[in-house]
Amino acid sequence: MSDNYIYDNHRTVGLYLDEGSRYVTLTHNVIQDAGVWAFTNASGTNNTNDNTFTENWYNSGVTQVSTGSPHNNVLNGNVQISGTDWPAEAQRVMKEAGIEPVLPQVRLNRP
Repeated sequence: MSDNYIYDNHRTVGLYLDEGSRYVTLTHNVIQDAGVWAFTNASGTNNTNDNTFTENWYNSGVTQVSTGSPHNNVLNGNVQISGTDWPAEAQRVMKEAGIEPVLPQVRLNRP
């Protein structure tokens, strides 16, 4: 999962991997104003394993990712920035995120 702009979820989670998520790579996402920027639903008996959070940007929130054995989730190169001083690459993600124009059948308005 990459190049998403997740914002204004102060009391919830930005990047959330639920029970059974395995071998997922989350990269180049921007998480703004989250209570928890990254979370894996992992306990001793859960199989939320072998996932990678890499090169994401976030400006708030705690990290709740189970790393090491037995889960082996990895945090690599993620950057916490101050306020809204986003680097150029994060600004690009923010600008380009959204529904792709090649998906016109997706309805943006609900009845």
